[in-house]
Amino acid sequence: MSYKNKEDENRNKREYYSKNKDLISAKKKEKWDKLPDEEKTLLLLKMRDRSAARHQALISARTDIKKNGCAICGYNKNAAALDFHHLDPNEKELKIGNPHAVERLLKEIEKCIVLCANCHREIHHPGGALC
Repeated sequence: MSYKNKEDENRNKREYYSKNKDLISAKKKEKWDKLPDEEKTLLLLKMRDRSAARHQALISARTDIKKNGCAICGYNKNAAALDFHHLDPNEKELKIGNPHAVERLLKEIEKCIVLCANCHREIHHPGGALC
């Protein structure tokens, strides 16, 4: 089947999977059960290595973008204390802290500014006096 774009193709795949989840899972389990133990071990090691490399790439991408620091006060001592703030919450498609493909992550980050945790909280909770 030919698709106009990748989004239509992915939507179709998700719909097919949701309708046939049990059948697909059963086929995968059957195939997995037939594999020799050595092959299962190798596959699991490959999956772990790919996952670790992907995770490191995501961390690097987020950290590099945070290097300039907070757009309001300029704080830039610790990347963990910097957040991505969506300028328009209606355009938010995914949470940046969750694992995603690097391309999707960078596309989402383009909709954001970097803020330190304090400035970010003050934007979301204006007038939050302690007294």
